[in-house]
Amino acid sequence: MFQKLKKILPDARFLPPATREQIHAAELALDVRFPEWLADLYLNCNGIVNDKEGDIYLYPLGPHLEFSECLVSWNQFLRSEWKEHVGCYRENEPEVDWDQLGPNRLLIVGSKNGTDWAVSKDGGTQILLYDLRNPEDRETIAPDLAEACEKHKKWLADIEERLYRGRPFYHVKPDSVRWDIDRLLLQLKDLHPSRSVYFHRATSQRPGETGELFSLDMAQDEARIITREGNLPFVIRLSVWPFDERFSCTVHTIADAVYKLSAAKKLVWLSWADSQTRPIPDKAALECLWQTTADTECELDKIADVLCARDDNRLVEENRLG
Repeated sequence: MFQKLKKILPDARFLPPATREQIHAAELALDVRFPEWLADLYLNCNGIVNDKEGDIYLYPLGPHLEFSECLVSWNQFLRSEWKEHVGCYRENEPEVDWDQLGPNRLLIVGSKNGTDWAVSKDGGTQILLYDLRNPEDRETIAPDLAEACEKHKKWLADIEERLYRGRPFYHVKPDSVRWDIDRLLLQLKDLHPSRSVYFHRATSQRPGETGELFSLDMAQDEARIITREGNLPFVIRLSVWPFDERFSCTVHTIADAVYKLSAAKKLVWLSWADSQTRPIPDKAALECLWQTTADTECELDKIADVLCARDDNRLVEENRLG
């Protein structure tokens, strides 16, 4: 398994091997016997992580300086959450046999995109999805960890193609600030140090087209920032589910841009009632927030129209660097 994973995950980081004593201590803490293949894998590496995506293919057994959770602590946490809330689960969905779905019947070994990967305590190699609150997320996704990782890599590649083709990550370092768009990104990062804040830079424009388009992800929603050459003024357009129209404004200062983007996040990042339903954001509050407070820039508005239309069609047009 270790050799298969090394081949499938060439960009992943494999932590130094665990000892048999560490494996035994984890088994005692969780009252479980590791499947033979899993114990052997830990003897080759005590954790596997993709630093770029933040995915944990294999939790380290115990506390680690680089991880907020480990195999023991995360399994213990899920078991305590289950014990505290299973009564509510039963009350809300009495038709579900919740006793068969508890995390104590599984061993959570990894985490991808907010969903856990688990193996059965019966010693099999199958990898299962696990969501504490969703009884439908107990499906077997792969016959073993290597194939689960391979499927996950393909899924990421599909997402990259579908969402970000023509939109590479835009990076800026504090010591290499050149444009107002850089200053805006750094200020947003400073305001949200606990969150991953980044822009994508659209390259889906035709040769000779002027202007730059940067996008800021807001879960189901998105803000697009259009600028002539990376400097103010910016046209900012906000797409919010489930509204058809986009909210648009022109800003002439970084402070105004930061305010609108930060306030918009608060209005659209609402607590979901469950895994399927997010409350509809307050449209009147968004319209009030996104009113233009200064003179519009007709030329920049036209540039924004062109770049946004091109970006919308980036999946059906050939992407070319401008």
